[in-house]
Amino acid sequence: MLPYLEDGLARARANGFDIAAAIANEYGESADSPQNAAHQTDIVTAAAEIATAAELAPEFFESTPKTVLLAGLGAAWVDLDRRKQQAPVCRQRLGQEADLLASLTMLLAGNESQLRRDILIASPWHREQFGESKMERELGRARDAFFARAYNHELSKRVAEVLDADGPGSILHEQRKIFNLTSETEQPFNVGVLDLATKEELVASGAESVLGEGITGDPDFIMRHESNRAEYDDRFSTKVTPYTADAFTRTLPTGESLLILYAPTAYSLLAHAKHGTLTSYQKAQLTIVRHEYGHTQKPFNFGRLGDTFEELKAQYPTGDKKAYWDSQEFFKAMGAVTGVDLRQMMLESLAEPNAPAAFMTKMANNAGLRNTLLMAASYPSVYTGMGAMRPAASMSCFREPQDKSLYDSLLREADVRRDDTVRTRAIGEWIALLHKFGPEARPGVVNIQRMRAESPHNVITYLARQKMRAARDHLGGSIL
Repeated sequence: MLPYLEDGLARARANGFDIAAAIANEYGESADSPQNAAHQTDIVTAAAEIATAAELAPEFFESTPKTVLLAGLGAAWVDLDRRKQQAPVCRQRLGQEADLLASLTMLLAGNESQLRRDILIASPWHREQFGESKMERELGRARDAFFARAYNHELSKRVAEVLDADGPGSILHEQRKIFNLTSETEQPFNVGVLDLATKEELVASGAESVLGEGITGDPDFIMRHESNRAEYDDRFSTKVTPYTADAFTRTLPTGESLLILYAPTAYSLLAHAKHGTLTSYQKAQLTIVRHEYGHTQKPFNFGRLGDTFEELKAQYPTGDKKAYWDSQEFFKAMGAVTGVDLRQMMLESLAEPNAPAAFMTKMANNAGLRNTLLMAASYPSVYTGMGAMRPAASMSCFREPQDKSLYDSLLREADVRRDDTVRTRAIGEWIALLHKFGPEARPGVVNIQRMRAESPHNVITYLARQKMRAARDHLGGSIL
């Protein structure tokens, strides 16, 4: 075994990684069986080969999540080789899957792969695919210049003071509790407010209660905000996301996060801090800020993987079930497949000092290595068509004609790999978890069972219904 890989696996074990348990949950075999030991050898050997081929730097193995995902890549390659020996087999699909695994290796490794650095120097196409694209560079420079003109420095300072405040009743008090943060452990972040808004948004945000009566009747004040809003929407918004976000987070060259808010969001925060009350509009703005704050702490992106994890890590602490609902339903349905309450696992992990390591080791141990890798490679449906925020890799090799989303495909990938015995056990574990959390968990079961007909995830609906039917048989219909 490569010394650095050996060190990385030892560090991962110290953080809770149990490769025998991960393999047992992948293949449905006992953790102490000869087959499990053989799989361990094959997977670690494949991981070592990947590390050697990619010329991974020692720094790569200092990250437990990356080491776990490398083991996931090893497991996926071993599984791919096994299926190549089977008949009948779709060679084209297996070839596409092999290409995907190679791409995921590069996206996970980033600049910690000498091979990737060499490829980016030699190949303009690969620079666009795995590096920063020309469009991203140009868009970034243009946005920075626009931000410099639209920044409201005084308002940014006032909002930063509100967000820095802690204690009961403060804006971020509950989020800091969930993330288990103190002033010493919280990652520093900066705040920037942009003078972007429509007149209607400024009125709804309570700007007059912050700046004084009549301010929303000042034509110069309104013109600055509306012209900036129109320019941003025209030049940048649709190139980053199909809707106009009210707040977002960027990483500065220093490594610190910059939390950027539009003016109405800032005025909503200041109005709440001043009066202690919230309109429905202001409440929605606070939820957005709390979500974006989540992105500034305990990052769940590993290289360019982890988008679904990162969005849910930011979303769950807000308590809002509407945003990224497709990712939230995906976690529910994957829980039904694997027998793991993934939401609870994530929330428990967030309290750990090294939350990403805690979550990724628990995920691999309980859901399997390959499932963990593919979930890390997934992304919310809203990311599709986001221009510069494009999905990192195409996973179309898993797609079937009836699928309406990537999440459909990944659920099937997880489901079909478990035999009836494993599935029955997983259902039992899932239902036990629901019972553990008492009657209040039952509406969640009903929601999964009666998922909206317009859901873009027809496979989620199918699997959920299948699991619920099996659960009735398993428990004699005792909960439904």
